[in-house]
Amino acid sequence: MSIPGRFMIIVDGKPVANPRDNGEPMIQAEPGDPAAIFELRDGRLFSGEWALGRLNFEDRSMMPKRVLWRRREEVQDLQPVQVEEYGGPPELKFSGAGLAFIQDKLYAPIIEATAALYPSIETQSNASATPGRAHAWVLEAFGHFNSKRALPEHFHGVRPQLRRACLRENKKKAKTTTTKKRKSDETPNQPASKKMKGSTTVKSENQQVAMPPPKPLGNLKGKCAIETFYHCCDDESQRNHDEFYSIVLSPGDLVRLRPRRSPSITFKSDSLIMTGLKYDPEYLKALGPIAKGPKPEPSRSVFEIRKSTEDVIRRVVTNSPYPEGVKETVYKVKSYDGVEIKVTRFASEETLASDKPTPAVMYFHGGGYVSCYVELFAPQIARFANDSKLPYFAVSYRLAPEHPAPAGVEDGYAALQFVSKSAAALNIDPVKIALHGDSAGGGLAAGLALMARDRQLEPPIAKQLLVYPMLDDRDHVEKDDPILNLMVWKPDGAKLAWDVYASEVREKNDPQGLSYAIPARAATLRGLPSTYIDVGCLDLFRDENLEYSKRLANEHVEVEFHLWPGLPHGFDGMRDISWFARCQESRISALKRM
Repeated sequence: MSIPGRFMIIVDGKPVANPRDNGEPMIQAEPGDPAAIFELRDGRLFSGEWALGRLNFEDRSMMPKRVLWRRREEVQDLQPVQVEEYGGPPELKFSGAGLAFIQDKLYAPIIEATAALYPSIETQSNASATPGRAHAWVLEAFGHFNSKRALPEHFHGVRPQLRRACLRENKKKAKTTTTKKRKSDETPNQPASKKMKGSTTVKSENQQVAMPPPKPLGNLKGKCAIETFYHCCDDESQRNHDEFYSIVLSPGDLVRLRPRRSPSITFKSDSLIMTGLKYDPEYLKALGPIAKGPKPEPSRSVFEIRKSTEDVIRRVVTNSPYPEGVKETVYKVKSYDGVEIKVTRFASEETLASDKPTPAVMYFHGGGYVSCYVELFAPQIARFANDSKLPYFAVSYRLAPEHPAPAGVEDGYAALQFVSKSAAALNIDPVKIALHGDSAGGGLAAGLALMARDRQLEPPIAKQLLVYPMLDDRDHVEKDDPILNLMVWKPDGAKLAWDVYASEVREKNDPQGLSYAIPARAATLRGLPSTYIDVGCLDLFRDENLEYSKRLANEHVEVEFHLWPGLPHGFDGMRDISWFARCQESRISALKRM
């Protein structure tokens, strides 16, 4: 079988300490690729924690595309390894505890899958190949090989035949069967697969799927996770076709890949859990044109985050209609270090013609503290100014890594002082100035509210409107949580952004300065203005937003909180869904009440 990329793994035998996971991407493997238990860290490979990784060296880089299998328990005996390009057939040379994988064991599943239609191929295990097993593995391999790589020719013929064979097989399943529970491991070196006889039957989508007992894989113990997100057809625009999310199973397990619209399935040692996580149907339909093409790879640097984020905002927000009658006026303001920053007023003709001073809103755009600029969000800001009939002052705050904290929040404070002190000239009411921020802009607005409170700004801020704000640099999502598959903004990107944005304030060990950069770390939230927060159920920031809202309420700050079902980060970029109108109305209503 043709496997793109041939490499040799060599273990040099030098023992190292057990490395902690720092969020870097790991190695990956095609189904059947030879691999051991490897981890990528600082340009080197380590044995431990991760299994069945793909040897993907695109552009001579050792960074992978997608993690397929992951150990849930740590392997204590770790060995650093070195990777070299190798022109011959793939092979492994290894030593040390925890590296008991054998090449033919790794090849066996894909060979068995192919053997279902090609009996002449010799299988290398005693397990019989069924159409169901073959269907799962060949679809798996098809998804990998089809990602801009040479696809083995026989896969094109195998796939439709397997699909038909699998459907026939499923129809023959008994309507009622009993589910056998897996026993947990009793000893470190004895897999559950050695203690379970016969097949396990799993009910999914009203069908009974027989799972043959997994084959032992040396001394690898515990459960592994296989994460997939593939389409079952060449035409990715056909959204009614299958997509596959996260399935947790033991080494060697094979399951029927489930349809996209079914709940997430997690098969653990003794239970089958239906999580029910899914996108809102309207959002999913609107996402269709944007979601075409391959899944984005994990960001490797903040500059990749900057480029990819700005590309998405440009496509979704910048190119949206600009409301008529909204005028932009640019002001120059000196920040705390003497650097001039721009503050752009967005105001409708009706607002500018008002005889009486109006409330005003300071606006801070999103972008993870490392990307984007006011002009990208101009149509969105203008829409808020037009719909609310309030002037919006958008701050062009400086970004990390060129300007880490406290530059951004200090820029915000300088702009706030300018607007407050120029209230008469700007025809605004200085007693009614609100802060509005999205994502990282919401975190910056929250930090600015803390700074204004501590510096006793007069008049004080009247309101803070935080839209899915980025508030906390600590992890709130377990690494095996099914919600990760539905997140738009993921933990690896957030960690990269926090590390460059908050690096200097972390080193200074100044709790007050740290709270302005990372509002969730503030010692107290007492004395903050009335607060509005909203976030989607599928947003990375959901839990930290819930916790921040709870803290505000417990410290007697007026708080309004909205949790939007079935929606991820940045969902309001989809203006055609009903949730957009609903959340827009909710936010403007909150501003009107300041």
